[in-house]
Amino acid sequence: MNVVITEDFEEAGRYVAAQFMQLIRQKPIAKLGLATGGSVEGVYASLVAACQKREIDFSEVSTVNLDEYIGLGETDEQSYRYYMNHKLFDHININKADTYVPDGTAPASEELAVFREKLHGSGLPCERVDLQLLGVGVTGHIGFNEPAAQLTADAHVEQLSQSTIEANSRY
Repeated sequence: MNVVITEDFEEAGRYVAAQFMQLIRQKPIAKLGLATGGSVEGVYASLVAACQKREIDFSEVSTVNLDEYIGLGETDEQSYRYYMNHKLFDHININKADTYVPDGTAPASEELAVFREKLHGSGLPCERVDLQLLGVGVTGHIGFNEPAAQLTADAHVEQLSQSTIEANSRY
């Protein structure tokens, strides 16, 4: 493990974005695991700026997002698909057909199966996520996995704590 301490939030975003760009340059067909929320906004801003300066090419990249609110469709301003389009996808040269954010309007059991396939593919190492971006929530949650006595090892529907709901209400 390599722990990196930066001077501020902006530098942290640039540092993480540089890690993504290094991967994409080495592997143009990289599969990126993405997240939403305040923790990752600096990363996305740096990636957008680099793409607009033609320093990085997302044309062959695919992405998988961790979560979505049940009941929200992609055009709902509260949905994470909307967030990803607004913060990243609309501003880079990525094929949106190669981006995956869970469908909040689909039956949960069906969407969980789709999510597992998108995340793991056939199980071959070349199809797995090459680099995963995570943020840490106010409760210490990662990817909306609330702290619990026991971890859930598979994709699942999570009941969010009130503090997580309040912290994410701005989105």
